[in-house]
Amino acid sequence: MIETKALSVGYSQPILEDLSVTFAPGQLHALLGPNGCGKTTLFKTLMGLLPPLAGSVSLHGKPLSSLSDLERARQIAYVPQIQQHVFPYTAIEMVLMGRTAHVGMFSTPSAEDHDSAEAALAQLQIAHLAHQEFTKLSGGQRQLVILARALAQGASMLVLDEPTASLDFGNEIRVLDEVARLATDGWTVVLSTHNPTHAMQLANQVVVLKDGRLLDQGAAKQILTEDLLNTLYDTSIGIGSVDGLPVCVAKPKAKRS
Repeated sequence: MIETKALSVGYSQPILEDLSVTFAPGQLHALLGPNGCGKTTLFKTLMGLLPPLAGSVSLHGKPLSSLSDLERARQIAYVPQIQQHVFPYTAIEMVLMGRTAHVGMFSTPSAEDHDSAEAALAQLQIAHLAHQEFTKLSGGQRQLVILARALAQGASMLVLDEPTASLDFGNEIRVLDEVARLATDGWTVVLSTHNPTHAMQLANQVVVLKDGRLLDQGAAKQILTEDLLNTLYDTSIGIGSVDGLPVCVAKPKAKRS
């Protein structure tokens, strides 16, 4: 579990202020907010890469600042937005990089590390990609490999910064399905997204940010209303249903003939 109390994050000036929220195990927590509201800066602070400007962050009841880089790396795994890599690493080599926190400074990955990497690929049903060149995989396959790298890290908390950005619709669904399954397996999952439909369909809890402040937080089914989304995005949004699943759509300003 990771918890913030009266947290302010930023650099020389705060970007996000007075945030008190708890991210609990076995739940998928979605962060919603427009560009510039502080989601990525908050993630950096939760991972200990950026010190708080005010307030506190605790991990399993211990101040995050009291933990070493190695201790944090063994507890928190990070999945960034999809990235391009130049070097022709294989998928299994990319996943093995997630074992860095468990490998000595002058050591090479052990048999146990290789087993963990192979198990992570198998868990995401991409074991067949193990020896393929990472740079030649599709966008969705690459993102699943990066997710496998996070699993191999052996952490208990997973932080994902818009993990489906730039993916096509099919790969977006595949990645999100795997992320949701990890939460049901007991991981603490914190996911940022620009798509409120993702939050409504997948998240247990939602944290809504706007203008450097917490706009609302709570159970996704309870707080994600049309009124809140209209306020959040400064536009007219409707919520419908398809096969029992909620779907958000933008309401047209004028009827089309």
